[in-house]
Amino acid sequence: DAAIQFARIAGFSPIVTTASSQHTESLKSLGATHVFDRDADVQTLQSVFPAPVALVFDAISVEATQLLAFDVLTTPSPVLGGRVILLLPQVNSFKDKNSGNKIAVDDVYGSSEAFKDLSVPFWQKIGQWIEGGKLVPNRVQLVEGGLGGIPEALDLSRKGVSGVKLVVRPQE
Repeated sequence: DAAIQFARIAGFSPIVTTASSQHTESLKSLGATHVFDRDADVQTLQSVFPAPVALVFDAISVEATQLLAFDVLTTPSPVLGGRVILLLPQVNSFKDKNSGNKIAVDDVYGSSEAFKDLSVPFWQKIGQWIEGGKLVPNRVQLVEGGLGGIPEALDLSRKGVSGVKLVVRPQE
């Protein structure tokens, strides 16, 4: 959700994402211009771009999404300046496909201390963005019971809770 909103705030367009269909309207309200089923193929994803895709932000970063990101950036041929941003380390199959560095790969590491030139203005603005509705925080579902609620939260997660962040208050 945050990546879509930051892309919108930064002026990117189109903003394309994949998700289950139940989240389409919510994601569009946050700034996604196109929401495709998470099983969409490369050609479907590329179809909404007026030019070859040059940047992919992979917020999931598991093997399947890394490989899809690679294919979006390299089908039918690698895009000059193509770049993928991952939240998790590259999986081996992705590294193998990208041997020869066909695309650039960046790992995201958020550190306010390490990146003060970016973080100070960000932290000065984020409160205003939330108050003004420009940035919408994630929806949360509180799981009662303090630490004792963790098994229930894990069970909800295993059952595929979606569209909310599960919150446990350990001090309860």
